[in-house]
Amino acid sequence: MPANLGDFLDQLSVQYNTSAAYSSGGVSPRAVTYHGLCQHASSGAAFLQIHHVKKGDHVILFAEPSADWMIAFFSILKAGAVVVPVPHLSSAQQLLEIASLSQAKNILYSARTAPTVHAAPSVALPNGLTELLAFTGKKPPIQISADVIAIKTYSQNSTCVSPPIQLTHQAILSALKELMSREPKNNEEIYLSLLPPHDLFELQVGQLSVLGRGGKIVFSTNLSPSAIPAVIREEKVTQMVFTADLMREIFNEATVSKFFGTPLKTISLPEIHFDAAIKEKLGSAGINVRSLADFGY
Repeated sequence: MPANLGDFLDQLSVQYNTSAAYSSGGVSPRAVTYHGLCQHASSGAAFLQIHHVKKGDHVILFAEPSADWMIAFFSILKAGAVVVPVPHLSSAQQLLEIASLSQAKNILYSARTAPTVHAAPSVALPNGLTELLAFTGKKPPIQISADVIAIKTYSQNSTCVSPPIQLTHQAILSALKELMSREPKNNEEIYLSLLPPHDLFELQVGQLSVLGRGGKIVFSTNLSPSAIPAVIREEKVTQMVFTADLMREIFNEATVSKFFGTPLKTISLPEIHFDAAIKEKLGSAGINVRSLADFGY
């Protein structure tokens, strides 16, 4: 495995080059190749450096799930900084609290989260994702050690923010190596992103491991439980990651048959906590349901 996640992306760009890494449907459909993802991230890193982001700085990533989120994620890492993801539905007060706790010096925000950022004027230096994505300049690559922190996440409830979870480049890549050793490379794998990428299970078991195998990640504008079977058929989705609560919401006696005959092959959950009869029905339809333990965690 490469030494850091920026090098990991560079390696994927060489291996899968013009293959699609991300696609999104809706009003403005868009596809991003592995090469495009890497190029955008390298330019994004240069953009951040020009805007005074230094090696080791903490940068808040405050945007809705999308290919742009992942471009920003890799841009921050390639700049040698630490990603501090904040859920896009967070309040201005929550944003300010995480900015203070993390001592973030910069924030990347989307058009959707801009009103919240503007409502928290004392938050770290703001930069829009639109400007980062439009930037095409270059800077020499930054040398990043495997043992430096790559991501720092804070969980929130209605009253407080919990202590952070920190993962180094090495920790993430070691987990990816284990995940990828259990499944063959498959550039026909199509993964539907349901959970926000700041969820560490989603980020590792979903997004990064799919990219490591050369698959494609799909974002959809309509992810209501009733719409998901149609999205799976339309996008030819083969894999999904769920939380147990979301699994119970989507798969029940009334809905499970809608997934029969779809391209879906694998469902992953942190733990198996739902009706065994539903799992058996999915299995009989050729859909494998597996838990975190299946990945050696």
